[in-house]
Amino acid sequence: MQQKTIFQKIIDREISSYTIYEDERYIAILDIFPKTKGHTLLITKEAYPWVYDVPYFGEYFEKAKEIGLHIKEKLGAEYISFQTFGTEIPHAHIHIVPFYEKIERWEKKEYSKEELSDLQKKLAQ
Repeated sequence: MQQKTIFQKIIDREISSYTIYEDERYIAILDIFPKTKGHTLLITKEAYPWVYDVPYFGEYFEKAKEIGLHIKEKLGAEYISFQTFGTEIPHAHIHIVPFYEKIERWEKKEYSKEELSDLQKKLAQ
């Protein structure tokens, strides 16, 4: 039996997360090692190793856009970036990263549990 990924443990409620959106196919959680304030991961509830393996690929990106625009509006971001570079976890996920000014490169930010909880309350739908 294959070991559960951290994402599957979050979906199964074995690990807590800062969930800002959830439906029957997806869960969107705040990244605990964010690139920027509001950096979110949109994860498929059904496990697929890669984003391109998701049979409803177009719908998946439409949901990412919907959540990204919500984050942009709520947090006053200048623009949103959608990235699928994550290879550490073999479970499809899209990084939704808000940017607040035009920058050439970005570094990871650290937020306290209280700050993440406040963001969760602000962004939860």
